Amino acid sequence: MPDLDHARALAERLMSALGRDLLGAPLTDLGWSFGFDRARRRLGACHPTGRRITLSAHLTRTLSAAEVEETLRHEVAHAIDVERRGETSHDATWRAIAIACGARPERCHTGTLPADPTAPYLASCPSCEAHHDLYRQPIHPRRCSACARAGRPAYVRIVHRRTGRVIWPGGATVGAYGGTAGVTATCPGCGTVHRRARRPSRRTACATCCGHHADGRFDARFRLVYRPPR
Repeated sequence: MPDLDHARALAERLMSALGRDLLGAPLTDLGWSFGFDRARRRLGACHPTGRRITLSAHLTRTLSAAEVEETLRHEVAHAIDVERRGETSHDATWRAIAIACGARPERCHTGTLPADPTAPYLASCPSCEAHHDLYRQPIHPRRCSACARAGRPAYVRIVHRRTGRVIWPGGATVGAYGGTAGVTATCPGCGTVHRRARRPSRRTACATCCGHHADGRFDARFRLVYRPPR
């Protein structure tokens, strides 16, 4: 696994060599720069607006040198794509550039990300037992898509690592939210619990009740008053 200095040197070398080969000039001469970011669940990113390529500092320290180089070639291909046509995606045009850059023409990293015991939350599927780390408390329940398609219990169990507090119990049903993040409100009409990451700046009402009883217009009878979860 490479250190950050090695990864930076590799990035600058690839930006120079591949830019010269495919654009006639190093990417750095065209205004592009390289840096590290704090991402935990994706390896790299290309930022066309800021003309910048970044790598996850955390994952750069834990993944293999081959995976880091593959990611850099992938992101350099995006930068070259931006220079050629002013935008980029994972379409056939980008895939051809990726191949020319020596990268796999695939949308995302397909390997397994290393477990991170410092992540505050641990999520686990009750059916396939797949585990992954979370860095923010999820205010909405999550499902394992593969198990949901197969008709198995798929609501993911989420636990706070340090305290053992169950945020979402998981299983065949959603279960009760045991976290402390976000805000909630109960509709005075139908009793539905609405949950949001933050308190809305405008008055809001239950969309279902307003649709049934007020032709979709705001109706104060169904106004939602958000409060932190108890």
